[in-house]
Amino acid sequence: MITDLFTHMIDASHMLIGEDVPHSASAAGGVFHYRDGRTAPDTIHALLSYPGGWNATYEGMLAPVAAGTGIEIAGVEGRTSSALTSAISLIACVRERRQTGMC
Repeated sequence: MITDLFTHMIDASHMLIGEDVPHSASAAGGVFHYRDGRTAPDTIHALLSYPGGWNATYEGMLAPVAAGTGIEIAGVEGRTSSALTSAISLIACVRERRQTGMC
């Protein structure tokens, strides 16, 4: 997860915010569900902090009870979320809103 899906999800966040280098990062996780000898975690939580004053979090779980993949943006003026399949539309909307005030 952190070595595969995380890179794609955080890239989408970087496109939205316009920053791509965090000044600090921390993560915790482990193999909690699939105890089959794997070394990559099946559960992970990561926090990245950026110089522009925003944080990105990533949560991933391979356990069967986990549902959905998407991007959520929360700020002082509201919150929006999008399923992974709609992430490109969300990115385009945020960019348009920056320029025109609507999308």
